[in-house]
Amino acid sequence: PKKGLKQTGAKTDEWEQARKELKKTFEANETTACELKLDGCWKKNALGFAHIDKRRNLTPDELHSVVLACNPCHEKVERLPHLEMRKILTKIIENRGW
Repeated sequence: PKKGLKQTGAKTDEWEQARKELKKTFEANETTACELKLDGCWKKNALGFAHIDKRRNLTPDELHSVVLACNPCHEKVERLPHLEMRKILTKIIENRGW
């Protein structure tokens, strides 16, 4: 018998719900460009959410601790040592003002 796609788990479902909420929050606060702005930044293209840690390591309270980042900036920050990445992203979140 042919197998279909694996069903999403509770963590994926939880992230999808959080993502919907985050999109609304970021738009309402007019945050619609990459917040990292590293060399090679694509500014308003290919945007996604960069978590302060790998999603598998996040507590439920940390799921909404994200920075809006373009793909090149997201990839660069992901390559940093774990604690350095967390420090950079947390600082951006804290300095946002909303």
